[in-house]
Amino acid sequence: MMKVIYSEMDTPAGMSCRLEAVGHAGYAPAGQDIVCAGASTVMQGLVYLMAGEENARSDAFDETDGPHVAVQADAPCAEWVQGAFELAKACFVLLSERYPENVRFALLLNSTPWHGRQRLSAERFSGLPALRLQPARSSAQTSCSRCGSGLRRPSGLRSASR
Repeated sequence: MMKVIYSEMDTPAGMSCRLEAVGHAGYAPAGQDIVCAGASTVMQGLVYLMAGEENARSDAFDETDGPHVAVQADAPCAEWVQGAFELAKACFVLLSERYPENVRFALLLNSTPWHGRQRLSAERFSGLPALRLQPARSSAQTSCSRCGSGLRRPSGLRSASR
């Protein structure tokens, strides 16, 4: 199972964000795992977007339970940086909702400072509650015009300001 945690900390300088993913999804054999491919694409996209951003950094480690990727943006950061983290968070909410046996996603809001906290260990993650989403109501449900699949905005995520 892949474990993903999004944490943010409200500091005097503004909002700091961190997204960590550890392990393999285990949905299918290596090279055929669409869940792992989706999660990897989200993390690689976030790493790519944060490249060159002054207050952002990315780390990758090989762990016993699989790869570990962490992306962090310290305050103050641009509004688009927070938007990029919101998009990544929404992607992992959807993955964990659609593939609950393969992806576990948790939120830590106003978490403790990250000083000295380089890695999310499996032991620390095991105590975190899984994010639970409300089932979609038919009035809020929409359909994709191409494939007809049901699409909805996961509850609990902030709306983009226009």
